[in-house]
Amino acid sequence: MNVAVLVVGLIVLLLSTYADAAQVGWQKEWEQTLAAARKEGQVNVYIYRYEGLLQDFKRDYPGINVVSVTGRGSQLTNRIMAERRAGKFLADVYSGGTNSLYNTLY
Repeated sequence: MNVAVLVVGLIVLLLSTYADAAQVGWQKEWEQTLAAARKEGQVNVYIYRYEGLLQDFKRDYPGINVVSVTGRGSQLTNRIMAERRAGKFLADVYSGGTNSLYNTLY
């Protein structure tokens, strides 16, 4: 019985260590992303619906100006593709649903 308890304890320890390392990894990446956004001064969000969510971001990260471009998914995709053809890479974040538009952007 003691061996089983020891094995379970080791598994729990290994899993918690792995979870801690994964959490530290994403937190480090998020901090780097925020630092780059602060340096740039703004984030351009192309979004369909849910613009209200951007208010939370603005409140939580006041040093980063949020520029939102709204429209239906097809409108946003067409705009992004036109910008890219013109050599402009303005969109930082796109939120528009999952369909053939995703394949176009991908």
